[in-house]
Amino acid sequence: IATRNLPADAVDRVQVYDKQSDAAEFTGVADGNEERTINIALKPERRVGGFGKVSGAVGGSSEQGGMGDEMRYDADASINRFWGSTRLSILAGANNVNGAAYGPSQFPELAALARQGAVFIGGSPDFGGGASDGFTSSASGGINLSRESGNTEFDGSYYASYKDSERDRRTLQQRIVGEGQSADLDIQSDQSSDAYAHTLNLDVEHEFSDGHDVRFRSEGYYGSSDGRISDARLTDSPSEDTRNVRNALTTSDGDEWRGEGSLTYRRRFAGDRSIVATLRGNRTDAGSLENVDSDDRFFSRDTLLTVTEIARLEDEATVSTGASARLLATQPLPGVGRALQLDGSFSRNSNDRDRRVEDIVGGTTALNARLSSDFEQTIDKATGGITYRDNGEGRREDRSFNLGVDVQTTWLRGETVGIGGPVDRRFLQVLPSFRYDQPLGTGRRMSFRYNTSTQEPSVRQLQRVPDDRDPLNVYV
Repeated sequence: IATRNLPADAVDRVQVYDKQSDAAEFTGVADGNEERTINIALKPERRVGGFGKVSGAVGGSSEQGGMGDEMRYDADASINRFWGSTRLSILAGANNVNGAAYGPSQFPELAALARQGAVFIGGSPDFGGGASDGFTSSASGGINLSRESGNTEFDGSYYASYKDSERDRRTLQQRIVGEGQSADLDIQSDQSSDAYAHTLNLDVEHEFSDGHDVRFRSEGYYGSSDGRISDARLTDSPSEDTRNVRNALTTSDGDEWRGEGSLTYRRRFAGDRSIVATLRGNRTDAGSLENVDSDDRFFSRDTLLTVTEIARLEDEATVSTGASARLLATQPLPGVGRALQLDGSFSRNSNDRDRRVEDIVGGTTALNARLSSDFEQTIDKATGGITYRDNGEGRREDRSFNLGVDVQTTWLRGETVGIGGPVDRRFLQVLPSFRYDQPLGTGRRMSFRYNTSTQEPSVRQLQRVPDDRDPLNVYV
């Protein structure tokens, strides 16, 4: 946004570089976690003032009538103000042309990648709620304040967004699998939803002295949504005999609270020895209520065989908490850019997923014990390792080389209340890693990286409770 609004004569210089992680930036020992960064430095005399942009468009309604025939609009605004070491930005936008409330028009390259299905490290970019199809109306606004005062830097932001989407889809599909399996499908799906979200971020860094600082980061989030999905499906054999007919309606609403924070302490000692200690914590509290009403009819040569009717309420609540501690110690070795790093960490993550399913019979509800469950899970993980790092500064064209190994023990405990015995498993893994980077001249570089990791099963994966709301696709 700044590059599209700053006057050219206000820019002193532009830096493009690979920003290291907090630990690597402090210790001076690269760990391979770089992020390409652009730094725009302003001239000192131009660091007081402001710039902004307001744009808008409005268009006529559709002549076709029906869904999405209202007046079209698209508007956004940004206001930015600088007072020396204080920076304030206010953003807002709204539209009903399937765009995000704020973002894609300012970052067309990222938006194009998102449309092409690109995967973004750390999650897809949040542009305030766009849509890939259907009709979407969205609005959002946010404020960001940054300030440097003495040895303390503060950055805070608040962002709110709303999205309303509606979609009707008709699909004609032919499956060719072999005799007895081929089928023609006619699927009609109508979907609508509303969603609200609020996000608050804080980042505070204080420097006690050169090589001695502490940093606190936190994020709070609240979101709520409700939706409606109508699904009608007809499956015929190639000879046009009806195989099954499905009519289903699902309505839902839910909300989620999420908070996380981290505290990082960094200190450098004599001889360039250093430690980096990090404490993290998070909690998520999410709930949803779904009303499922479906009718599935199965045929043989147009003769009705069975009817499966589902009318139920599904109330699900999930509470997740996590805490972790990590200590990284760096010991320089003889020679420029060489170091040995010792890394130790411990984490605990707990999850409680309570799913209550009630069948609706004759206007009254009755507990469905077969589909209901209450699962509790705790994962403790302890990791320790050693890594040799050689940045190759001033030698061999600045090539870099890392070789390390971690030993990790994981303790997985869980229990589905009232169903079967508890889960109690321990695992021991040896996790090696290797990294080699070699510059090959201007604009060329060769990299080779190898690392290992483990992923524990989720709460849903460990529950032996079926999800049969769609009898044609049962998940266990």
